[in-house]
Amino acid sequence: MPTEAAVMRMCEDEYPGFVLQTYARSSGGGKFLQIIQVKKTSEFDDGRARQAGVLALGIYTELKDVVVVDEDVDPFDTEDVLWAMTARFQPDALARVNISRSP
Repeated sequence: MPTEAAVMRMCEDEYPGFVLQTYARSSGGGKFLQIIQVKKTSEFDDGRARQAGVLALGIYTELKDVVVVDEDVDPFDTEDVLWAMTARFQPDALARVNISRSP
């Protein structure tokens, strides 16, 4: 419970109204796996969703995995979360992102 509340508070401070729910899965010992449900309203919200995951990782150093889901995915339902990860996640799209550093 403290993990969920801390992540929710940090995200709410940074992006008011964007994060709907957080859930520290019991299968992750209550502190190793966090599900964050967000409400996206524009194309720029993908970046905010990623940043919410980074904020969660910054709050708890024990946290190993963060899964960010849309508002139509129930973060408390493992089957729904896994379905969304399988059906919607496109890792090849991430590989196309140009991550270059300026000299």
